[in-house]
Amino acid sequence: MSPLELASAGDRARAKAAVVAYYDFVWRVLRRHGLSSDEADDTTQEVFAVLATKISFVGPGAEKAYLFQTAGRLAANVRRRRARLPAQAGDEELDAHPDPRPTPESLADANEQWSLLDALLARLPDEQRSVFILCELETMTASEVAVMLDVPPGTVASRLRRARTLLLAWMEEVAADTRKDER
Repeated sequence: MSPLELASAGDRARAKAAVVAYYDFVWRVLRRHGLSSDEADDTTQEVFAVLATKISFVGPGAEKAYLFQTAGRLAANVRRRRARLPAQAGDEELDAHPDPRPTPESLADANEQWSLLDALLARLPDEQRSVFILCELETMTASEVAVMLDVPPGTVASRLRRARTLLLAWMEEVAADTRKDER
C-alpha cells in the first residue's frame, strides 16, 4: 500500500496539491544543490514520496518549507553517494536550457554559464547556498526565506550578503583567468 493510500482524504489532497504547486520549485532547488538533471528528476520524486509519508506532520501552509528542507537533505545524500562512486567516462552532462530556436553557439554558451553557476554554488556552504537559491534564483523575499528556514531575518540578510560576496569574488577570479587564457 502506498503512503497516500494510508493517509486521510485531506492529507491526500494536500500532498497532491503540493506536487502540482511545487514540483518545478523542488526540481530547481535540487539542480541548484548540485544534482544533474537526471538526479534531480529521480530525487524530486523521492522528495514528494517523503512528503506523502509525513504529510500529517507538516502544518498546513508549511509544505513549501518542508519540501525545500527535504530537498536539501536528499541532495546532500545524492552528492555523498556520488562522491563514493568511481568516476565514469562521459559523466559530464550537457544541460542545455534551450531557447525556442537555439543555435549551437547559444546552447554551448548557456551550458557553460549554467555549469559555472552550478560549480560556484557548490563551493558555498549549505546555509549560504540555501539562502542564495531562495532569494536570488527563486526570487523570494528575505522575510519569506526567514520563515521558511526558521531563522531571524538578520541571519538571512547576513548569509545572503556573504554568499553574494563570495560568488562575486569567485566570478572575478574566473573572469581574470579567462582574460589570461585569451592572451
